[in-house]
Amino acid sequence: MNMSKLLSVLLVAGALTTLAGCAGKAAKADAAETPPERNFNAPSLQVTSDSKAHEVIPAIPLESLMERFETYDAAGRLINYVAFTDTATGGLVFVDGKLFGALSRQHAQAFYICRGHVMGIGKNYWASEAGAWLETLLAHTRQESAVLLEFTGRSTMQSIKAATENPLLGGLKSIIGMGTNPLKVIRTLNSARDQYQASEQFEAEARGLAQLRPGMNEQRLAAVVRPQDLLFVEGGMVLSYPGHRIDYFVASGSIRLIQQPSFYFLSRTNAALFYAPGARWEKCTAGEWPQALLAEENRAAERGPAATVATAQ
Repeated sequence: MNMSKLLSVLLVAGALTTLAGCAGKAAKADAAETPPERNFNAPSLQVTSDSKAHEVIPAIPLESLMERFETYDAAGRLINYVAFTDTATGGLVFVDGKLFGALSRQHAQAFYICRGHVMGIGKNYWASEAGAWLETLLAHTRQESAVLLEFTGRSTMQSIKAATENPLLGGLKSIIGMGTNPLKVIRTLNSARDQYQASEQFEAEARGLAQLRPGMNEQRLAAVVRPQDLLFVEGGMVLSYPGHRIDYFVASGSIRLIQQPSFYFLSRTNAALFYAPGARWEKCTAGEWPQALLAEENRAAERGPAATVATAQ
């Protein structure tokens, strides 16, 4: 092969390599922008103006639920908020049990990380200023009469599912493998009995906590189960239940707000869930949190701690 032919071959090969590299980069960029694919059997949920909050929220898959809270606003209206990890809609707001509107993914992430930021920097619980946070939330909620939620069937680190797994359930494997050694059998059965009793108590507490609503007396909460942790903050106190991953903000002897997962617990054990690269942390106030994340930072936040993992079947 003469020199001119060799040069032509090298030029063509170089061009093809360059094109392939560009195509690869484009494919990676597209993949980064594309939301997670839905599992073939992933559920969907149609929410309309006739839907009731107390029916919609339990129907949301735990692997898709990022957070929820329930409280009253300054006008005395019952506010239910629920945010998602994997839908085109970031969150839904219900007023007095009826659908009010939807929050964008960008704003749902900003709302989440900023309240966690407030909790982390000064041990200030966001519910101390719940009225101001709610005012901004409602102002940035797009009013809707119907919303279709298409879940992916995949879990993320920010999902309530990841933070609410019951560690008390799971003695079956040890029972199956306990063998025939009498001492080992006795130890295993005693352990299984203790775990069973603990799990029964856990489930009883969970049923009792599920009956509580904002406005109820503090004594009713304490009668179900005494707090596992306690934080005194401006305007009230946080009764925290890390075992159930839930917080109750109490003021003047009554429950003012119910928050799940427990922001108090997460701020001390997994504060990275509230991190987003490039976030404007100085904007994390009750009035300016919608400006804390722009679209680019929101995508980075979703690719970070919220990177999807396959849900256990």
